[in-house]
Amino acid sequence: MVLMAGLCVKSLHLKFPDSSEVARQGHNSRQASSENGGNDEERTPLSQQELLEVTEDEMTCTTNLKTPSASTLVTMDEPPGTVSTAGAGGGGGGGGGGGIYFASCSSSKPHHHKLGSYLKRHRTFLVSVALCLLAWIVFAVVTLYTVAELRIQCRENVNSGLLLDSVRSSTTTTTDYHPGRAESSGGNLDNSTTRSVSTSGGASSSSPSGLAPPEGVCTTFECVTTAARLIGAMDFSVDPCHDFFNYACANWNKEHIIPDDRTSISTFEVMADKVQIQLRRLLEEPDNNVTSEAMKKAKLMFSSCMNVSEIEQVGHGPLNAVVARYGNWPVASSAPEARSKWVEVKNMSVEELIATIHRDLNIVIVVDQWVGPDDKDSKKHILQIDQPDFALPSRDHYISPQWSKDLDAYLQYMIDVAKIFGHVNNKTVRKEMKAALQVEIDLANFSAPEAERQATRSALYNKLTLQQLQDQIPEFNWTLYFKTLLGYELDMSVEIVAYGLPYLKSACVAIKKIPKRALWNYAVWRVVMEFVPHMSSAYLGARADFHKVLMGVSQQRARWQQCIDFVNDKMGMATGAMFIRDHFKPESKDKALEMIHMIRKAFVELVNEQTWMEKETSEKAKEKATFMNEKIGYPNFLVNDTALNAEFDTLVVNEDVFMINVARLYAFQTKRNLARLNEPVDPERWTTSGPAIVNAFYNPNKNDIVFPAGILQPPFYSASYPHSMNFGGIGVVVGHEISHGFDMKGRQFDRHGNLKEWWNNATAQAFYKKADCFSTQYSEYIVDEVGLHIDGA
Repeated sequence: MVLMAGLCVKSLHLKFPDSSEVARQGHNSRQASSENGGNDEERTPLSQQELLEVTEDEMTCTTNLKTPSASTLVTMDEPPGTVSTAGAGGGGGGGGGGGIYFASCSSSKPHHHKLGSYLKRHRTFLVSVALCLLAWIVFAVVTLYTVAELRIQCRENVNSGLLLDSVRSSTTTTTDYHPGRAESSGGNLDNSTTRSVSTSGGASSSSPSGLAPPEGVCTTFECVTTAARLIGAMDFSVDPCHDFFNYACANWNKEHIIPDDRTSISTFEVMADKVQIQLRRLLEEPDNNVTSEAMKKAKLMFSSCMNVSEIEQVGHGPLNAVVARYGNWPVASSAPEARSKWVEVKNMSVEELIATIHRDLNIVIVVDQWVGPDDKDSKKHILQIDQPDFALPSRDHYISPQWSKDLDAYLQYMIDVAKIFGHVNNKTVRKEMKAALQVEIDLANFSAPEAERQATRSALYNKLTLQQLQDQIPEFNWTLYFKTLLGYELDMSVEIVAYGLPYLKSACVAIKKIPKRALWNYAVWRVVMEFVPHMSSAYLGARADFHKVLMGVSQQRARWQQCIDFVNDKMGMATGAMFIRDHFKPESKDKALEMIHMIRKAFVELVNEQTWMEKETSEKAKEKATFMNEKIGYPNFLVNDTALNAEFDTLVVNEDVFMINVARLYAFQTKRNLARLNEPVDPERWTTSGPAIVNAFYNPNKNDIVFPAGILQPPFYSASYPHSMNFGGIGVVVGHEISHGFDMKGRQFDRHGNLKEWWNNATAQAFYKKADCFSTQYSEYIVDEVGLHIDGA
């Protein structure tokens, strides 16, 4: 076969396309974000022993790579772009199998000579062509036979689990490091003259069939496509010793341009986009494929969100109905009948107003409140109060001149929405909304910066009875507030955890002095603002103008993407149940758990090596790491329709106006949270929105590390990947989440999830000193594009 193929040497030219055609995925953050498949001329050329590459004027045969085949291997000891042929006639599979090199031969048009003369003159060439064609016919026959054998072998390997082995014991030794070489198994790229690289899935080259790859070469589909993806992201023209970032990521950055509707792009966003597409298909499929009522409710919610024509037709009628519960919106009450409605309820107290809005819509104003695990008794639920989140991203946006443009844009947003809602003139609405904004500015001034709060959790924590709370802040009627919120009167001996008492005292005194009209305008504005994303195009246009200034985006996300985000966030367990049934295999849990245990063990060893930690603290740190609970993929109840339905049994979702469904959903969320007050904390309960999210979490109250199914996907993780790829992908995320248990906030909680000081003073001081060193170092860096220092804190 080799001899016959060799007859075509002077008549064939084989070309291989850019590897980015096989896979275009990245594995870096925004500035490290763009995938392109590096230029062929920038890679090490293919050797003549590996490719038949000769051209002739009269004829050219071009071979295009459609799918990675077993005969074309990215090896760990060859430069990127190198193709090694494993045995004679090593063709690929067809259809959905391995891969085929499709060869097409096109001859140039002959000159106008008489046939006999032409045959005499080109006899040698024509014989060569005939032999070439014969060789390719034989080659095709052998290829088809080989494909059949490979498919049988692949099926046997899958059945025996060989293709799922993460790491083989075999290693490939490579020598003489050359910039530009890639190692598909994730080995270290260093200056050493000799190194061993772990490999996966490679069969021994001593196979009598001659089809097996060299020892130490991984040829599974995952290895081949992953190698192509990594090569496609890199730029081999860059010296890694000079600029490793661009060496590894430059082509990924070129390929992935930041979309107009976002402020960044990274592998996380690329993965999230893929999950969104998968969820869209699941939510749009016919109901006869759905067995759970909870899933049907999620599908109805999505359907009503996508019904734009209905949303436009009803206008702000449903929003009017919601606002009417609170006496209408003063700024939009220019009509006599609307103003009289507000006057009728003007005797409603401030406590009743903010408690009713929270109860009805789960919208927090002035005082945040929820039921959650007690930080100092993590097995018990308790009522908790704190300073709220505000509309702008941070406290600094309200008080720092640096953010004055954002604050001005926020005021204009308030004005625009009020005009759309109530058709009032610009002079009146500006004056009233400016007073409403001043309420929020004052409240933000009373609040503490978030970074300060996280570092002093113990100082923020105050457990006191309702009576003690009332005594400390007598300006606010806490008894009335909780009665309105809960629907029943609390005993004065009931314990409550209050965070940020300085804020609560200042805010509760201030709101009693604010003119009621200004306070009502602010409170109802926060209600309206929450519903704007679910309203008609006029409201969405005002929001888009605001986001252009605040976020720097010139375009809003597509409607279907916004609807997916909303449903997956608010009904994540229902959408997550749909997602895992199609896109997450149960065995992936076991593989991930094994890796997490290995990383945690390595973390414990690192703690053991630290000399700055006192022995007593070091032992407790190792205990905490060892006792961390892992939540992987999804909570088990999601595969039980009865249990899943119970999660949403009281939620009513109809095929009517989307905003009505949204209001019902908000009320459902508040009711479900408050119902936990008299329930014990379930240690198995997930506190995340659901499994179909590309993120991971650490929960200090439970000492949990959580890895939802959405992030346990390629390119971060696959049960079929070699260990090197999984450790370099999801392994980084695992290590990151483990470290949260020992950062500024996490270190304040012990292994049981209780707020407790278990670090001695010497260790704590050494920790802060080292943390300050990092902060100072990073604060010295300047972002050249904007000329600003990084905030290392």
